[in-house]
Amino acid sequence: MNNIEKRIEFWEELWEDLIKNFLKKSFGLNLYSPNILIDDIITEIEENGFKNKDNRNFFYKKISDYLENDEVINNELKSEFNLLRKSFDQTRKNYVLALCYQIRKNFDKGVYFNRTLEMVENLLLLDEEIDLDFVNRLNYYSQGLITEFVKKSYVLEDIKKFLKNIFKGYREINGNLFTDFPHPYEIDNFTDDNGNLQREEYEKNVKEFIDNLSIKEKIWSLKTYYDKNQELVRYIFYIKGIKGDIDRSILGVHFYNVEKRKLSTNETRRHHYEDLQEFMGLDKKYLQVAVEVEMISPKSSLSKAISKVENAINVLSCYLIFKTKISINDSNYVIINNQGRIIYSSFKREDSDSIFEYRNSLDFSEVELTLDLIQENEFLWKEENDTISKLRNALRWRHKAEESTREEDKLLNYWICLENLFNSSKDLNIDIFKDKNRTKFSLIQEIISSHQAFNTVYKYGWEMHKHFESYIHPLQVKPIIPEDLRKRAQLRGEVGQKIYLEKFIKELPELKKYESNLLMQEKIDSLIDFYKDSTVTKTVINENIQQTKDDLLMIYRLRNLIVHNAHYNNALLEYYVWRIRLYAGYLLRKFISKYNENEVGDFDEYIFEIFIAKEKLLLDLDKGNINLFEQ
Repeated sequence: MNNIEKRIEFWEELWEDLIKNFLKKSFGLNLYSPNILIDDIITEIEENGFKNKDNRNFFYKKISDYLENDEVINNELKSEFNLLRKSFDQTRKNYVLALCYQIRKNFDKGVYFNRTLEMVENLLLLDEEIDLDFVNRLNYYSQGLITEFVKKSYVLEDIKKFLKNIFKGYREINGNLFTDFPHPYEIDNFTDDNGNLQREEYEKNVKEFIDNLSIKEKIWSLKTYYDKNQELVRYIFYIKGIKGDIDRSILGVHFYNVEKRKLSTNETRRHHYEDLQEFMGLDKKYLQVAVEVEMISPKSSLSKAISKVENAINVLSCYLIFKTKISINDSNYVIINNQGRIIYSSFKREDSDSIFEYRNSLDFSEVELTLDLIQENEFLWKEENDTISKLRNALRWRHKAEESTREEDKLLNYWICLENLFNSSKDLNIDIFKDKNRTKFSLIQEIISSHQAFNTVYKYGWEMHKHFESYIHPLQVKPIIPEDLRKRAQLRGEVGQKIYLEKFIKELPELKKYESNLLMQEKIDSLIDFYKDSTVTKTVINENIQQTKDDLLMIYRLRNLIVHNAHYNNALLEYYVWRIRLYAGYLLRKFISKYNENEVGDFDEYIFEIFIAKEKLLLDLDKGNINLFEQ
């Protein structure tokens, strides 16, 4: 394998790892970009009048960051971003808005994507060995490209496969061609005079097209996904709880009886049947619905189709009485194009089917240790006081969030869960901030980020421990890591064995010898420094505190936009739902644990304890005499 092939292989692995680990602060993907920043500033001005000082400060900081660190912004949009930073003031909001619209035109033309992909091409086609500069630059550029795809409404599950689709090419099995390569051919265009499909001719053209591509052309095939035009299609679902013989459109959704009418024209294979209930064994069938949406890819546009159906059901439920729960099965659906041809189908046995429902049920016998720990919190159902009431309310809203299907509902419910933990009769802002004008949000931001400081101490090391455990497989003939080192580092320990992070960190210099990925080698060095050098520790913790505050600022901003029914860019909504889910869960479990320890107390006491612990940690790090493993 030559240097260019190694670089491309590394890019494929990096691309998948970034997306797979996108929630891990130390390894994963940063889902924010200059393009999203400009959209956020526009929304902030149009929906909120540019009034929020915290949001303005965040946006200003991001503008400065991109001017300082982003190569594309410096090469293509430096003057525009400098003008934006220079004029970034509430009194000039109309000028800022006009400038942002001018900048957005460049993003809409694909300037940022194309220039970033060009730099990736230059890196990949350089016939040199992989070094750290290559790794770090490719890492940054790849994150930019991935975020541009997210902005285009692709889901991460689709984006993750793009490079594999391109560089895997095609395969032939029993004379049949299989490929996910984004080639320009449509099988419908290969027909004889009688309208019969000419599959052999189609496959011949596809193979010749892929085989004749240069490496450079394959790299630029990624742009095919970016430039793809959305196609007007109809998603078809069935809805439990609604039956009848009607065939009509209601509120933009077509309801019909599949036994009386079909909307598709090409039922050639059983799994493509439009009748989504064929194998359910029902004497009578529920109504099916067809909803028209602009599709960029089946999975990426699925939520948009579901949302349109749900909107119609919401209106109907205001005027009609439903005797059973209405549910849409989003695992079983087909997509038909304007010609009525089925172009995609998804079929999965319902989780509500008795067999699957039982199989997927939580087995309590496998979590008895956890149940024992939960049992220690019996005060939650035995005692009655104001603190217990708040904890129960927080638990209820968190559970509602877990059960919600829409991302907007999840975010709102997780936020209510958090607010229940900060319902205090006292004004804590003077004590925490020395400023009585600070809001409850400021307090939430400060305490969650303080609590996350301690999570950083542990998660930073445990994420690396998990990474090395992935190298240990029971059936490996030739283990990557020697047995004695594996035992010293406590990788894949015996069942019931207590794992000590300190022992793993001690062996990291030796473990590094068995890590071939340069990006991971750099992460290992950073991790060693984090646990060894208190100056580095404090820097990383402060960065994590600020990142958590920034996350919460964007979450709260989204919360306000959702509540006020304002327009907003939901490209990153799923990411921020994941973040608030973690933050709410961590803090709720912390408060429950504190009550259990003290058997008394209120939330104010826990809030002060978390804040004081963080302040003490940072002071101890200044002195340099702290053992992180004792925290």
